[in-house]
Amino acid sequence: MKFLNYGFFIGAGSTKYIGEHSNALGTSADTSSNTSLLVTPKNSIGLSLGFVMNFNLNRTWGIRLLPTYSIYERNIDYLFADSSSTTAVVATNMVEVPLLLKYRSQLRGTKGMYLVAGVKPAFSVSAQKAEDKEILRVANTNISIEYGFGFDVYFSFFRFSPEIRFSHGLGNILIQDNNRLSTPLQRLSTHNVTLYLHFE
Repeated sequence: MKFLNYGFFIGAGSTKYIGEHSNALGTSADTSSNTSLLVTPKNSIGLSLGFVMNFNLNRTWGIRLLPTYSIYERNIDYLFADSSSTTAVVATNMVEVPLLLKYRSQLRGTKGMYLVAGVKPAFSVSAQKAEDKEILRVANTNISIEYGFGFDVYFSFFRFSPEIRFSHGLGNILIQDNNRLSTPLQRLSTHNVTLYLHFE
């Protein structure tokens, strides 16, 4: 029960965009190759690596600061009115700083369950080229709410904690370039489900 515990973690999980259609989405009567009839975000894999700083307030409550480097590649499928299709691939490298409140249950032997919840600011460290007409651009910053649960398993010299965490983006990160990829959308937000393995 030191005030500060530290360590590292790795994570992998499912990530996707949640999109809202605009009024520019076409109908079956349209025939233009620039008019989208169907826009479908797809699940893909995200990878994370980071550090753990756990501040113990008491035996039940703690605050966790988790500087993270994450790699995402999110895909959106488009079907156009002329029956052509394409996939927009948005690859982003993010520096994320989750700040979470942790509630621990009473230990049963060397094991115990816990809950976490908080916010996650994120900043992109990769660039997108606006001059490409076939690109779907997103904002360089994002903020999400996060919550999840995990298990602490205590060994002689370290604590191992598998954790499942859910993340929901709060803001609209779509940059409207008025091309055939961004026009049928009026909002994009992020959604992640990730398994983390902590070593402290």
